[in-house]
Amino acid sequence: RAAPPGRTVAGSGHGLPIAPTDLDVLRGRGEVMNKHPGNVRFRREIEKVKSLYQTSSHKVKNRLSWKILSKVGDYGGRFLEKDDKGNWLETNQNRARKKVAQALRETR
Repeated sequence: RAAPPGRTVAGSGHGLPIAPTDLDVLRGRGEVMNKHPGNVRFRREIEKVKSLYQTSSHKVKNRLSWKILSKVGDYGGRFLEKDDKGNWLETNQNRARKKVAQALRETR
């Protein structure tokens, strides 16, 4: 999918860097990422469906991960990752869905 005007999709090789907001889910590790407001909100959304996810069929799990991805977009959030220059870019939907699925599988 093409990025909307003013947005860049990581891996697309073009566009302007994005300034993350408190609604965005930032890819990365460490305390800064864990405490980012968008990541905290994302984890709350994950916790709402995690038990259902863990007992569901593959087909339902896939639907749940897309539903979370859509929910983040509905409240204005984006999945962002840094490029090799340190600029934030929007992650493509498939990579973002994989992040959602990974979060749903985590047992912490």
